[in-house]
Amino acid sequence: MRPQKLPASGNQVTATDTATDLLSLIRTAASDTGWQVPNKANSVILQADDGDIRYTVADIDPTGTTGMELTDGNSVPLEGVDLSTIKLIRVGGTNVKVNIMIYYQENPR
Repeated sequence: MRPQKLPASGNQVTATDTATDLLSLIRTAASDTGWQVPNKANSVILQADDGDIRYTVADIDPTGTTGMELTDGNSVPLEGVDLSTIKLIRVGGTNVKVNIMIYYQENPR
């Protein structure tokens, strides 16, 4: 399966001051398009677009000071993960747009 990017209206999610799982953020962003995450999707690339975020991949809530930090303009691939366990939160006082591309990685590292 080739990487599948969300349609233009849903290729960004918004990290807020509340730790939220990635699938919920995707559903919110794509609610008007009817787009759904492919069943086998097990990988995502996250890119912080207009601020810094923190994320976790173990279904643990990040905070503004805990979790892995992803700074504005940088990206990180997360391969071979259960997308429902990824949680995001913004760092600072302004919501942050996060570009995402989800895909299936047959042999994740």
